[in-house]
Amino acid sequence: MKINLKNYLEERDRMQAFQSVEGPTLTISRNFGCDEEAVIQSLITKLNQLQGEGLKPHPWQYIDKEILEESAHELGIKAIDVDHRVRLHHSAIVNELLSGFTHHYRLPDQVIINKVKEIITTYAQKGNVIIVGRGGIGVTRSIKNSLHIKLTAPLAHRVAIVSKAKRISATEAKELIQRMDNDRKAWAEHLVEHEIDNSIFDLTFNMETATVDEITDLIISLLQKRGLVSPHSSIAKAV
Repeated sequence: MKINLKNYLEERDRMQAFQSVEGPTLTISRNFGCDEEAVIQSLITKLNQLQGEGLKPHPWQYIDKEILEESAHELGIKAIDVDHRVRLHHSAIVNELLSGFTHHYRLPDQVIINKVKEIITTYAQKGNVIIVGRGGIGVTRSIKNSLHIKLTAPLAHRVAIVSKAKRISATEAKELIQRMDNDRKAWAEHLVEHEIDNSIFDLTFNMETATVDEITDLIISLLQKRGLVSPHSSIAKAV
């Protein structure tokens, strides 16, 4: 069959436009004890049911530990080492001293941090991705077609959830929550090398009072208003 040159050129231009535009990307930060998995799965399902033109044609996905795994693979080290090195983030002088005692420090922290940022940025630029934690907000904040979400809840609510889920006392649950929240904050701030405060989030949800459906519907509504995803849902059309 002879190629239709007009259609070919239009399709080529459309694909080049898709590739040149960064995003859309979502980042989700969360306090320990919030059910981010339910929100993420609901978001992925609803976003992939949207019909029509969005910024990018490929399905939405989410990444979390894959960031560590891909960084580790490219650096030739273990994912757990990437995690620990970002969390601890010693100065160049300390790295040099430690390199004489253990092979884990032969790569400077900054090399590891730069690789993690590179992996996050690559996913964000490709678009249609939800980046869960890992300092994603700090790395992708400058991307125009991005939206940044914070999931939180009162401490007492999270203590009750964690205590029940892990079958530990309220005191143990509170200590675990505080430790995990501090670790996550330190990890993200070491990655981007500056303090992260709540003012940089676009939307913050209280998971004690907001349902998963309410949260995901509001996020998608804002994405639609900004033209980052299609305004049409396959479910809505079927009803």
